[in-house]
Amino acid sequence: MQLINNTTTSHLSVLKGLLSNSDDVLIASPFCYPDFTEFADVVASSGVKRVQFVTTLKEDEVVGKIDTLRSFCHEMKRIDVEWKLMIDNKLHGKVYVFRKNGNAKAAIISSANLTRNGMELNHEWGMRIDEAQMIDEVEMEMLAGVEFQLTEEQVIAIMKQAHKVHPDGVAKVKPQVVDIANIVMPLKVADGVRIFIKPYGSSESKVFKGDFSHEKRMYFSKKFPRAVRIGDILISYAVGACNMFGAYRVTSKPIRDEYNNPRWPWYVEADCMTPSLANHKWEHANLRLTTIANKYAEKHNKPVTKRGKMNLNGINHGNDKIQLDDEYGRYLLSLLRSFDLR
Repeated sequence: MQLINNTTTSHLSVLKGLLSNSDDVLIASPFCYPDFTEFADVVASSGVKRVQFVTTLKEDEVVGKIDTLRSFCHEMKRIDVEWKLMIDNKLHGKVYVFRKNGNAKAAIISSANLTRNGMELNHEWGMRIDEAQMIDEVEMEMLAGVEFQLTEEQVIAIMKQAHKVHPDGVAKVKPQVVDIANIVMPLKVADGVRIFIKPYGSSESKVFKGDFSHEKRMYFSKKFPRAVRIGDILISYAVGACNMFGAYRVTSKPIRDEYNNPRWPWYVEADCMTPSLANHKWEHANLRLTTIANKYAEKHNKPVTKRGKMNLNGINHGNDKIQLDDEYGRYLLSLLRSFDLR
């Protein structure tokens, strides 16, 4: 463990040293450089191959910040590194995680934002940690808080919308609001949405691998699935591997399919909310359905199903779905989201 400050050394010098021994960096910082050119040059000289950036983009800061995020996208493309831009509007902490060949090498937890003031000028203090398990936990918690990911196309669309609504830029008097809901779709669970566990496959047709990121239909048994409504979420797991592979938002009422397997005549249309996880990544993730449920119930002494059960054993008795306790369902969704973003 190492104390970092901007008096006897600087956050920037420590950052540069850790970048030079890494190929993957994950940064969480609410404030950031207005222009990422110099930071990109530092990354390019270090040999880092991927930069993941978690920050904020609240409605009242879009006008003043969207050009900055455009700079991030542009500069990462310029130096030809893989990048992700993720938004967590509750973010306040500043964390920097460094990896090499997939292994956690170091992390900085600090008061310092990714700005010139934070990296060099302000009186900031932070700690470097090297314990891999602790770093993995910090990263998982960071990613679990992400609300949505932005593509370059979405950043440009938001920037154009901001310039159109507020062509004079940042106002000094009152907050300026830009509605960006028509461009991004935050992975949020509205009040009243129900979350179900849904098996995929059967004892006769077990599933151990596959890409389910484009799956559009979720099938149910002979009984009409009355409980499943538009907007509800199905967390699917593979019968056979026993691993969860994705979350799906229901987009249609139940439909009868006369041509499908007569044991599974009903389906709903659904959109995958975790496409990266569902595209083979789940095969190597430790997302075993019953193990996670049992550990949760034991640790928190809380039920995992809507009916108050402390386990998911009912899924082994032929049930085509189980409605989850709301708190546990949201916990599972956050867990899947963190794996999806890794």
